Amino acid sequence: MTDSDGRDVSILVYWSCPDEALATIARRFPAATVNLCCHKDDFAPLLAEHRPQILLSVDKLKPRARRELLEAASVRWLHAANTGIDHLTPWPAERLTVTNSPVHGEVLADYVIAAVLAMNLGFPRFAAQQRDRVWQAHALPPLRGRTLAVVGFGRIGQGVGTRARALGMRVVGLRVTPEASPAADDVRSIERLHETLGEADFVALTLPLTARSRGMIDAAAIAAFKPGAFLINVARGGIVDEAALLAALDREKIAAAYLDVFATEPLPADSPFWGKDNVVVTPHTGDRENWQQAAIDLFCDNLARWNAGQPLLNVTDPNRGY
Repeated sequence: MTDSDGRDVSILVYWSCPDEALATIARRFPAATVNLCCHKDDFAPLLAEHRPQILLSVDKLKPRARRELLEAASVRWLHAANTGIDHLTPWPAERLTVTNSPVHGEVLADYVIAAVLAMNLGFPRFAAQQRDRVWQAHALPPLRGRTLAVVGFGRIGQGVGTRARALGMRVVGLRVTPEASPAADDVRSIERLHETLGEADFVALTLPLTARSRGMIDAAAIAAFKPGAFLINVARGGIVDEAALLAALDREKIAAAYLDVFATEPLPADSPFWGKDNVVVTPHTGDRENWQQAAIDLFCDNLARWNAGQPLLNVTDPNRGY
């Protein structure tokens, strides 16, 4: 079975390991013309040679490739295999449609809840005690009734909220356009960020990096945190003022942090985050298993809609940045 209606579309796949994409597209759209770009230096020549209408980008476009894309008038639709599109903004929405692949939501929501449980039960402290061969018990607080603020209450944030409420937590979601949700006890405007930080025992960052969110968790926001609160960041490192966060961790204004993202990645070997007992560092690892195939399947579902003249799924807005 194929999804092709016989319409011949020209697609360029930007990926260093394209076999999965080629097999899936060929099976579902045998009439499509598919060309490959496996190296960034070939990107501009291939755009000029093949003049594709559609670009499937599994590897992230670097700044030069982004400029080359915007200069290529033939490309009308870009599907990004990632969820975050901060590396693409801005783009001319009047001639280029950009869709993304929100395929990591369940894993990231699981990550946040695992971090909440681990910090609440003091697992980083127990790991340090094990390393030092120290046998010392600590009283463990119940999670039920504690407040989790989820900053960025889209797909991932709502997945976090659903899981947290099942554990008996009070969930406050923050987003640009608040609306009631069964995944939260309260959904507020992002304008109420500082107020909400003062109530929260745990703060999870699940929002995209945009001009508005860059540096949002700055020294003033960190000063608004409830003393002894915990921070989990699975969003982007650029949302947090890392110097202010380190200072707050040093004086235990913030008790501990689980950080999957950083302003500079890979995290430099001399970063102070590595050596802090109240920080857990993970290497931007919130990808679900086989995420590339899931993103390609989503692209193909959208290609069927493109061929049928139907609206595409997961269309992003360059003015919002998501």
